[in-house]
Amino acid sequence: MQKFLLRSLYFLLPLVIFFSYMEYSLGRINNSYTYKKECLEKQMKSIEVLVLGSSQATYGINPDYFDLKGFNLSNISQTLFYDTRLTLSHVDKMPKLKYVVITLSYFSLGTQMHDGIESWRDYYYSQFWDISYPELDQVDIKRYSKLFLYTPQMSLKYLENGFQTNLVDGFKSNGFVGLTSAIPNTRISDSLGRKRARASYKPAPKKEYHTYNYNTSCPPHLL
Repeated sequence: MQKFLLRSLYFLLPLVIFFSYMEYSLGRINNSYTYKKECLEKQMKSIEVLVLGSSQATYGINPDYFDLKGFNLSNISQTLFYDTRLTLSHVDKMPKLKYVVITLSYFSLGTQMHDGIESWRDYYYSQFWDISYPELDQVDIKRYSKLFLYTPQMSLKYLENGFQTNLVDGFKSNGFVGLTSAIPNTRISDSLGRKRARASYKPAPKKEYHTYNYNTSCPPHLL
């Protein structure tokens, strides 16, 4: 029995060390959630205008052009649920805050991230913002492990690159993400825009009415 335990320990120990190393190294990679959180916390006491919303706001609203100190806390596919929770969890720490701008897209009132193709983003809010959507599985390993959050395949690619991975290219300290016109973005076209719109708008039929009511109830919590 003792020999079996020792052999098991010899087998498991390298796996535990490798898993711990991966978790630590992946945790040092900045992504859009960790970077915006870090920038927000540094500027929190001076922010007067807070911008939230999905990708239209992320790439379209630059607080540098505001007369007041602003910060863009929007993110790709961010829903009203997260707009509301992010604001409520920080508003008391922002003494100079005067305005909260929440942008709306045509799909904002009828969908939840959890029901769409980008439901994986829910786990980023859970890990990095400590905000969990109510229907998120409490025992899903993606809530606790960065190896499974990034997926084992991508994690191994990051390992091959020595974890020298830039996931926040183009991000500014005010939360805005700039796209330079010097480098044409081949991903932008009418056909791809329509494809992206169809992909984003996939509400679950049985939940659609409930989702609409839930989403319209989120912004009033900020008043």
